[in-house]
Amino acid sequence: MSFAFRFLGTGTSQGVPIIGKEYPEAFLANPRNHRLRSSIYIETPSVRLVIDTTPDFRTQMLREKLGYLDAVLITHAHADHIMGMDDCRRVCDLREGPLPVYATEGTFRSLRRVYDYAFGDHPIPFSYFHPQPKVIEGPFEIGDLRVTPFQLPHGRMTTTGMVFEQGGVKRLAYFSDCKEVIPPALACAQGVRWQFSTRYGPNLTPLTCVWMRLSPQPDASGLTSPT
Repeated sequence: MSFAFRFLGTGTSQGVPIIGKEYPEAFLANPRNHRLRSSIYIETPSVRLVIDTTPDFRTQMLREKLGYLDAVLITHAHADHIMGMDDCRRVCDLREGPLPVYATEGTFRSLRRVYDYAFGDHPIPFSYFHPQPKVIEGPFEIGDLRVTPFQLPHGRMTTTGMVFEQGGVKRLAYFSDCKEVIPPALACAQGVRWQFSTRYGPNLTPLTCVWMRLSPQPDASGLTSPT
């Protein structure tokens, strides 16, 4: 039973490099220092999905040669996680129908405000973005995946962390943009094969950190020195 994922982006909310900053040539010469906003693609024999639709979503999908999706999962409604959602209109064309979008009710309130033309109570013309809202209220299933969500602190809001299980095997824990990983999420992530989080610390060992801040931030975890 296969389970694969690709990082579509691992950058900060502004991407890397950022606008209007001078960088050493050696920094810019390293392809690892050119990173798009944070998102991930997951594929199994039964489902293809992305977590978050960043402002770079179209570029990410084209770069990875992706098209058809079974669902989009949204962690939270900050701009760097949702402002590429309209580009899902092409996914709706490929599906010949609406695209399931999973998020908490709080996140949907923001999505309805930003994308009123898509989430409003009116007909959606062909070739327009046509979401099918799926409110996250607890564990849910997509294809052969069971997803257990956790609300993690992120400034004045929460972000939805997710643990993915397939056939009784914990495959992936994805905790994005969180100030901390709460104990129930840590407990659920025990034994998972891959863990990715902006939170870094001994409680998460062993953990592969694919993006982290090197100084404390008001709404995301950070560290003052590498360990």
